[in-house]
Amino acid sequence: GCCKTVVIATISPALAVVEETISTLTYAEQAAGIQNRPMACSSLRLQGASGILMDGFSMGDMTPGAMGEWSADLEMKLSYLSQEVEEAQAQLALKRFELQEVTERAESAERSLEEKQQEVEKAKEELETEQADKARILAG
Repeated sequence: GCCKTVVIATISPALAVVEETISTLTYAEQAAGIQNRPMACSSLRLQGASGILMDGFSMGDMTPGAMGEWSADLEMKLSYLSQEVEEAQAQLALKRFELQEVTERAESAERSLEEKQQEVEKAKEELETEQADKARILAG
């Protein structure tokens, strides 16, 4: 008929969902080139002789231009994922440093606690000795 179809692609600038964003943009670009031809069966599946590629497209079905775009998409994904890995490694290094600092502080606090407990025990012994001396003086 005379209908028009609109595709609204919702994407995110976040690196965590870059694959979803690229997939959505790829789909929207492909959907823009779809021309409707009425058919009896609504579920179509594209298969080429060289095997099925991602999203139902095969290498044999791709034009050289589409192959270049697909390659560029993969390079962009690789770039984003490499950047994400670097950021994750930097965060991991920071967390390791923070963990080391906290561990050192905990060990220091434990040593300090042990020293204070020894001081308290020593003070108790001195107090008991003084009380025993006073009791002997008062009794003697």
